[in-house]
Amino acid sequence: MSETTTSRRLRIFLCHSSGDKVPVRKLYKRLSEKGFQPWLDEINLRPGQSWKKEIPKAVRESDVMLICLSPNSVNKKGYVQKEIKFGLGVADEQPEDAIYLIPVKLEECSIPEMLTDWQAVNLYDEGGFDRLLDALEERAEALSIPFRPKSSALPAEATPGANGLTVSPSVLAAAPAPKELSGRFESDQNLVLDFTTTPSLPHRKGNLSARWLSLIFIVTAVAVLMIVAVRLRSADKNDLRPDGSESMQTAPATRLTEVATYYLEHEPADGRVTRTTGFDPLQGKKSYKLHFTPHERGYLYIIAPGTRLQPTTFLTAKPVAKTRTKSNEVKANTDFEFPGGDQWMRVRTELDVTRLTVIFSPEPLRTPDFLASDAGRGLTEAEYQALHALAGPRVKVEPSGDHSVVKASIISEGDRRRPLVFEINIPRK
Repeated sequence: MSETTTSRRLRIFLCHSSGDKVPVRKLYKRLSEKGFQPWLDEINLRPGQSWKKEIPKAVRESDVMLICLSPNSVNKKGYVQKEIKFGLGVADEQPEDAIYLIPVKLEECSIPEMLTDWQAVNLYDEGGFDRLLDALEERAEALSIPFRPKSSALPAEATPGANGLTVSPSVLAAAPAPKELSGRFESDQNLVLDFTTTPSLPHRKGNLSARWLSLIFIVTAVAVLMIVAVRLRSADKNDLRPDGSESMQTAPATRLTEVATYYLEHEPADGRVTRTTGFDPLQGKKSYKLHFTPHERGYLYIIAPGTRLQPTTFLTAKPVAKTRTKSNEVKANTDFEFPGGDQWMRVRTELDVTRLTVIFSPEPLRTPDFLASDAGRGLTEAEYQALHALAGPRVKVEPSGDHSVVKASIISEGDRRRPLVFEINIPRK
C-alpha cells in the first residue's frame, strides 16, 4: 500500500560535516521525539548500501533539508559541499514560498555565500530549537502532513486560564514554570494564530483534611460575596428617590476621548474582500488583516495566539520579514495594515475566541525587552502578565454607528504618554 500524507511523517534530511556528529545526533534524537522522520547517514544507511547513491536519493525524497553549519562544515571541503549543492538544486524545484532548505547554525559561524538567500536559525540560542519546530510544522501543514506533538494531549481536568494558557487547577500551587515555546508564522499567505498550551501538569490527590479545608474555604467565600452583594444593592437603593427615579447624586456620565479606530479586512470564501469589526464570527475563510488608524503618531505592538496556544509577539520594534511590515511606527490619521502585502493572519478553529492584545505607545517601548526584540517569540506566562503593567488610561472599544470601524476611546485622561492596551476578541462562530 502506498504511503499517504495522512499516514506518514515529515521527512527531514540532516546535511552535516563528520566533525559535527555529536550535536547532529542530538538533533536527530530531538526531532524524532517531536514526531518527525529525520534521515542521518550513520543510522539510516544499511550495511552494504552505496552511500553515493542513497544520500542523493534521500535528499530528493526529503520534505525538508537541514544544513547543519559550524566552523567545521563552513571551512571544510569535501562531500558535504556536494550535498549542499545538490540540495540547492532540489530547492530550486520547490514552489516559491515552500520551506525546504533551512541553514541550522550549531554554533556561531559565518554562513556560506551560496546559502545567504535562506534565513538561518541559531540552534544554540534560547528558543532556537522552537523556532526550527515552527518552520517544520509550517512545512508539514503545507504538505497536509498531520503533526501531533507528544505534549499536545491535555488531561481531562485541565481548564483554560484567564489569559489563554491551560493549567490544571488541582496542582496549580505546585506547578513548575511553563517552558517557553515559540510562536510561528505561515508562509502560504497566512499568519497562523495558534496558541501553545502549557505542558500538562500531573494530578495529585489531596488527603481528606485538605478537602474539608477546601470546602470550608468555598462556603466562607460564598458567604462573603453574598454580604457584599446585599450592601451594594442597598447602596444602589440609596441613590434612588422614593418614586424610584435617580437622584441628583448619581455620578456624571463618563467622558470618552477617541484616540484611534480599527477594523479587520476579511477575505471570505467567494474571494471578495470585505471589512468587519471582529465582534461577529468571520464567515468563509478565516483570514484577516488588522487596519489601525491612530489620531496621533505612535508605535504599535501586537500579541496574539501562536504555536500550541502560546501568546506570541506578532508585531514588535523588529517585525518578521514574512509579515511584509518594515516598521511598527504608525503615522497620525494614516491607515496601518498588518500584515502587509499578500500576507494574512488566520483564526484557528481550535479556539472559541482568538484574542489579540494591542499596545499603542506614543514612544518606542524598551521594556518589556521582548517588545524591542525580534517578533515571532513565544512568551512565558510571567512575560504575558507583564504587559498589563504597561497600561495607562482605560480604553473602551465599540463599533461605530454603521459598524464600518471600531472606535477605541480612553475613559479617563490619566497619563496620555503611557501606552494604551486593549484586546480584540474574534469569536470562532
